[in-house]
Amino acid sequence: RVLAISDNSTNNKQIKRDATMAVWSAESTANTADAGKKSLHVALFKLTGAPGAVSVTLGELGIPAGSSVAMQDSWAGGASTPLSGGTVSKQLSPCSTSSKGPCCALLLLTY
Repeated sequence: RVLAISDNSTNNKQIKRDATMAVWSAESTANTADAGKKSLHVALFKLTGAPGAVSVTLGELGIPAGSSVAMQDSWAGGASTPLSGGTVSKQLSPCSTSSKGPCCALLLLTY
């Protein structure tokens, strides 16, 4: 599932980055289960610093205001859940340390 993202995506780009985090997105070219919906892959990375949230707004991702958005964890799979509010956020540990917990999140947003 995760490796297929590189074969089934376009417009891959960095959305934002600073010394402690980075956010990337890619438009999905795979067919979605819901006809007429768009899907966007979003990767959140905690690069350095203390464990904490990495966040991006739907506006920064180019998702129109007022869109109904469902989010699925691309690592774990499972069912999509509705995203409440206008921000995608995950608690992550820095990749640069041996901290317990994930240092990145890979999500599929459908809207």
